Amino acid sequence: MGPFDSVALEEAFQGVGELLREAGETARVIVVGGAALILRGISERTTVDADVLVELRQAEVVNPDPFSPALAEAVQEVAEGYGLDPDWMNGHAAQFWKDDWPDGLPDGLLEDVEWRRYAALEVGLASRRTLVAMKIRALATQARGEMGVVDGHTLEPAGAWIPKDQRVRRHLRDLKDLDPSEDDLEAVTPWVRTNANSVYFEFAIREVKHHVRAAR
Repeated sequence: MGPFDSVALEEAFQGVGELLREAGETARVIVVGGAALILRGISERTTVDADVLVELRQAEVVNPDPFSPALAEAVQEVAEGYGLDPDWMNGHAAQFWKDDWPDGLPDGLLEDVEWRRYAALEVGLASRRTLVAMKIRALATQARGEMGVVDGHTLEPAGAWIPKDQRVRRHLRDLKDLDPSEDDLEAVTPWVRTNANSVYFEFAIREVKHHVRAAR
């Protein structure tokens, strides 16, 4: 199994949920990235993994890297049984905010989550606005090296950047599939700026927005 389409993802989640139920355990997670896009019907692409941003234990938002023991065991058993990569479901995305947990997570993360149940596993699909925020941050982080920025400045006009890296191009296609409104773009920008890790970030955010607007 893999790469994952919606059917394969749901089959794998169901396997995890059934193992949890057999063990008398439950788990709740919120998924972002390609898995959320696919299961929400926003994108028809496939994905190589399921990115978990948070694990919910009672009312607590817990960093999922590593997963709780019962969930980790079930994920590993499914990987072995289905011949999947051990990291087919992982919480690595959460490590970006490990020093600012949970305050640094996207604003409104727990709002408008679409919940799906797979036996004893509940999978929350992050909201469209959360997915927009995450994609802009990822693009601004990964693409600034392609943009011809030197010492925080560029002579290129807005929109001159042409994505070359395949990963960057995939992120941009995902963002275009999300089709964020102007309200979405403006609402998530303050949070994206708080994640800035270089002087190039503001330029990168501007370029990403330009490409999204041009695709409308």
